[in-house]
Amino acid sequence: MEGTESRPGGRFFADNKGLVLPVQNGHKTYGSGLSLYRLQFRNNFYTVKKEKHLLLKSQENIKEFNAGMHHLDIQKIDHRYYSVYDGNQIKNNQIVFNYKAPLLLNYLDCKNWFRQNSSNRYSKKYKTLSSK
Repeated sequence: MEGTESRPGGRFFADNKGLVLPVQNGHKTYGSGLSLYRLQFRNNFYTVKKEKHLLLKSQENIKEFNAGMHHLDIQKIDHRYYSVYDGNQIKNNQIVFNYKAPLLLNYLDCKNWFRQNSSNRYSKKYKTLSSK
């Protein structure tokens, strides 16, 4: 995705144009907002495009959401759309900068990506080396 928008913030949902995925925005803090990304499929390939930047974000006048929004679930049931969302709250008007959790989560995401994508390359390389 883009920069601080890399973690899903809910399930895919379908509309009349295709699939949409809510994605967490962690610009200020964990789950400070949600953007929507559209997936488009053509000829066995897909593209991802940002549809709406910060659809949901912090709402200072609502105490339960004054720090941000980090989850959205939209489902169509009996021709009607229903949505559920979740946010963060700052208690005692005290904001604490949290750098450890985002660093750890990004590290784990990268580690898992490299593990999944490099294991096939290494196994092919070793097979080639052992056959010589």
